[in-house]
Amino acid sequence: MAWPFMKNLFWGLLVLVQICGHRACFVEERMGLLEFKEFVRSNGDDADHLLPSWVDDSNSECCGWERVRCNSTTGHVIELSLHNVTQISDYVLYIDCDNWDEVFYYKDYDKIWLLNISIFRAFKELRSLNLSFNEIGGWIENEEEIE
Repeated sequence: MAWPFMKNLFWGLLVLVQICGHRACFVEERMGLLEFKEFVRSNGDDADHLLPSWVDDSNSECCGWERVRCNSTTGHVIELSLHNVTQISDYVLYIDCDNWDEVFYYKDYDKIWLLNISIFRAFKELRSLNLSFNEIGGWIENEEEIE
């Protein structure tokens, strides 16, 4: 008699999880997102203005943060839209593409990033990463492992 009850309870919970989805933010992924925000801040940009919902608060659900999309079942981050977080001026973004000399003249070369790609190691299910318009000039691999 107890076995059919347990079986039905299990199936009921499974259906509930599928319907409601996973809503909790994984600690590793939250820390990875906050590490990226700190990277933006360390490069002289106003990260709090650019990523205001990204807060270090255990009650803040990182799957609800702007520029972040999670799998509704697993709760893992699957998409990061981190384009233009370096505050490139509008006149650079919308200038006529036929005149590239003018585009390069207006760029602020002090803001070119060397991106630490180990920041993204926490995102095991990441499928889409948009880093366009961030003036990334290169990358550093696994910076935290260098001793």
